[in-house]
Amino acid sequence: MSQPVPATSKELTLHLPAEALERLRARAAEEHCSEAELAAEAVVAFLDDDAWVAAVNEGLRAADEGRTVNWDEAKAYLRNKAAGRPAEKPRCG
Repeated sequence: MSQPVPATSKELTLHLPAEALERLRARAAEEHCSEAELAAEAVVAFLDDDAWVAAVNEGLRAADEGRTVNWDEAKAYLRNKAAGRPAEKPRCG
């Protein structure tokens, strides 16, 4: 699970409730990594998930505003892309 800390990383002090720290320590021991590595992974995963949720919400707003594509055109586009064939993106309508 744990990956090496990049050379461009920065230090951060983190204050956790005692119970959370104990859980972090236990999980780090299970993963054979340091608490700092596990905490860094957790923060990055949270930020990645947060960005994904924001993208989903933007898609929902677009759909609410009628910015959608035809389902059959979308399927054809994705099938062509997956097969390595040229494909033109469907236009919103």
